[in-house]
Amino acid sequence: MNNNFPDLLRILTSNEKRQYFRNERLPRPRGIGLSNLPMVGIGSDLANESVNSVMKKLLKALHYRHTGHILPRGGSIELKWITNAYLHTLKEDQEFIGSLTGVPTLTRNGTDLSSQFSYRYGIDLEKLVSAFVIVFRNSLIGIGIVAHDERIFQCEADQAS
Repeated sequence: MNNNFPDLLRILTSNEKRQYFRNERLPRPRGIGLSNLPMVGIGSDLANESVNSVMKKLLKALHYRHTGHILPRGGSIELKWITNAYLHTLKEDQEFIGSLTGVPTLTRNGTDLSSQFSYRYGIDLEKLVSAFVIVFRNSLIGIGIVAHDERIFQCEADQAS
């Protein structure tokens, strides 16, 4: 990966880690030096495009799984994803996340998979809109809304302005 995509992931320097904690107004971890703190930077549009693509496919699949409806051509997906480095920015989304009451049990061969992958969901009564919070190993978090009509997002944008 490093040969083909050298900018995709890179280990952050101690100065970059210090700058991150300062910019995000987060306390530095106690008892560990910055040089020993494992942090990487994602610095490529390829990473963003790849995560967006995978998350949107997963949202479509989960939408179908819980509604029984395939997202039509005129449908739309709104997606926001972050890494665990920015969990503190989800404070404004807590009410939305809390409103998603569906929490499936994920197992394979009797093994609980929730430490690897988990999600919460909510679906409207007509099963035309669904919302999800997806978590991969507490490292990558996606929040998405799937709607059969893209105009639902335009109405929200109009109300906000």
